[in-house]
Amino acid sequence: MGLSGGTYSRITDGSLFEAETDHDPSFTYEQYRILKPDANAGVEFQTLYFVMGLSSTHLISIFNTNPDLINSNHRYSYFIYRNNQNILFNYNFGFQIVNRQSLTIFEGNAGIRIKNQPAF
Repeated sequence: MGLSGGTYSRITDGSLFEAETDHDPSFTYEQYRILKPDANAGVEFQTLYFVMGLSSTHLISIFNTNPDLINSNHRYSYFIYRNNQNILFNYNFGFQIVNRQSLTIFEGNAGIRIKNQPAF
């Protein structure tokens, strides 16, 4: 299990913006800084053959719907099967789900490791 806490800082220099319309009133042309607390948490379970985990980043902003200058909450979950018993080769496969606001990504992977046994 893991927990982390800290702060994040964002600096925006509005004088560097290039609007299509000169002096667009919807832009802020000033420099400003945001300093906010931040927290993350995760948990992982391991057995001889399986690894499973869940984590979430930027817990402070879970219920904040304003994406301007705020780190949005990300959620991760994963599952890995690993075979470590065979002397000649090992294999593993797994999948991961990542969610951030309205975007969800499904990823999969697989691997094989071929080993060479030295002669003694």
